[in-house]
Amino acid sequence: KTFELVAVERKTHTAENHHHQAALLGIWSSDIRGTVDHAIQTKTVTESLLSVAVMCGLDKYQEAVRCFIAQLTASRDFVTAASYLLVIGETKQAITMLVAEECYREALAIAKMRLSPDDEVIKNI
Repeated sequence: KTFELVAVERKTHTAENHHHQAALLGIWSSDIRGTVDHAIQTKTVTESLLSVAVMCGLDKYQEAVRCFIAQLTASRDFVTAASYLLVIGETKQAITMLVAEECYREALAIAKMRLSPDDEVIKNI
């Protein structure tokens, strides 16, 4: 009975675009994969959801991170998006994005910390 009530409440939250609350209920009811898939489909991935998405395997986790990066980019939060690109090993993509958005100091800092000193990317920032 409790699972039925939670399922109804989860559907209500989803219908009302309360995706964070729906995701929490999904996690509580052990539907982590379904919750992550739904968040990816609706482009409502959150940092808290990413923290449990890793339980679905590396491929699903990376898919969720990429979706979150797209969300961050759409909201013009390029520095945070670059940080998540670093998480999934996309160093040069993070630097390229930051340079394209004229975040030169951030791009240079990442390049100097992550690339070899003679890398052409550093010279081109």
